[in-house]
Amino acid sequence: MNTDEFPDPPVDVDPSDRPYGKSRLIGGLLLLLGALMLVVVFSGQLEKEGGRVRALVGMLASGGSFIGAGLVLFPWTGRMVAGFTAENNAMIGFKKLPPLWKAWLVMAMILTVATWVAITVGSQ
Repeated sequence: MNTDEFPDPPVDVDPSDRPYGKSRLIGGLLLLLGALMLVVVFSGQLEKEGGRVRALVGMLASGGSFIGAGLVLFPWTGRMVAGFTAENNAMIGFKKLPPLWKAWLVMAMILTVATWVAITVGSQ
């Protein structure tokens, strides 16, 4: 007879606490887009572009990659998505996020603004 001496306790996981279905997909897409933008930056093609395109490429290369990495490593749960989309105000939705994601999004914002400033000032 093949029985387990130490059976695992039953685990009742609420479906809303599981990773949201498209969270890692969106994160992977942002990582891919950020990697493509980094190739554009390091290949020297960014020097040939105008101001708005330069800023967009820089923001996607930095902030997009950082948020994409966050979504791949720490995917949003169904509860996080429902809490954020239930509000019409982004700041109220932001307050409902866990501390890890609050810090992650603040760092992404700082990184994005710093990249935008560096590219804008560097182009003059």
